[in-house]
Amino acid sequence: MRHATDRIVVTLAAALVTLAPAVSVLAQSGQLPAQTAPASGQDSGPVRRISVDDAVQLALEQNLGIQIERVNPRIQDVAVAQARSLWVPTASSTLSNNSTTSQAISVFSGGQTEVNDSRFTTVFGVSQLLPTGANYSVSWNNWRATSTNIFNSYNPQLSSTLSLNVTQPLIRNFKIDAARQQLELSRKDRDASDLQLRSTIVATTRNVKNAYWELVYQISSLNAAQQSLDLAKRVLGDNEKRVQIGTMAPIDIVEAQSEVARNEESVIIAQAAIKSAEDQLRALIYNPSSPDFWTLTIEPSETAPFQAQTVNVDEAMSRAAANRVDIKQALNGLEHSDINLRYYRNQSLPDVSAQLTYSSAAVGGILLSPVTSTAAEL
Repeated sequence: MRHATDRIVVTLAAALVTLAPAVSVLAQSGQLPAQTAPASGQDSGPVRRISVDDAVQLALEQNLGIQIERVNPRIQDVAVAQARSLWVPTASSTLSNNSTTSQAISVFSGGQTEVNDSRFTTVFGVSQLLPTGANYSVSWNNWRATSTNIFNSYNPQLSSTLSLNVTQPLIRNFKIDAARQQLELSRKDRDASDLQLRSTIVATTRNVKNAYWELVYQISSLNAAQQSLDLAKRVLGDNEKRVQIGTMAPIDIVEAQSEVARNEESVIIAQAAIKSAEDQLRALIYNPSSPDFWTLTIEPSETAPFQAQTVNVDEAMSRAAANRVDIKQALNGLEHSDINLRYYRNQSLPDVSAQLTYSSAAVGGILLSPVTSTAAEL
């Protein structure tokens, strides 16, 4: 009797396994409704069916990690512009007006009781650091002075001075200096931020696809667990009927009840796994600030394609060497270090510079004659 029951159970299991592919095909073709995860009571929000490409596109638009990395290149653009500003000409100007009054303490003081002096000064200058390491400065100093001192030959007196100074390093700071080092390093940091953005996009895309197919797998796992539970309940029902008609002992249905309990546990675990996989995918493709972030139910619209693909090892290695972001990041780090090495090696050289200095001065004013001076004293 027991062997006959076992044969019946095996026959029912084989029939279910044989019919399972046909049922799956009918469900995919639309003749049967696709089996989805049962409602858990908290899925009261809207349901959105998305494909794997839709999930990747949503992640590129709303993923917080990608949004953060997109800000870094703009920050590095500011750093590059700041480094370029070291070569911007600097203009300066100064205006001053001084007036002094001194008491006459002797016949050589220039006046009988007091001497008044006044000077108005204007200074204009331009200086700039050149990309060759040279720097120049041009200044024009002009002043106008008036005085009641009788010993002055000019009143008012005008003076102008034009100065030019150019310095060009010949050994140290010739090929690279602190300004050029900073500019090159800022450019490498800009490239590094681009590579980091690409790395984040690639990693996020990979994680989104893995999370998507994990959700598809967990839904399929729940379907399989539900089918196993239905089969176990069917076997349990058949055994209970056999017990009622006396062809099976009541103790023999305990194993079937235990199998039903194990399958019910598998269904509960599969339902929890679906929620976990859905939350993982939700965190990757949606912005947490959206109002329906936790209430939206994600339903995959694709099934995992099982297609064998041939891999050319040599071609794969060449593509990896040319396109892998981590390799480009390592190369960028080496170039960053080479810039520092060139700068510090250059700073160990002797400091030899060529310097050009030019200055031109002019003095003029109203010449005072001795007669005028004598008349002024009287």
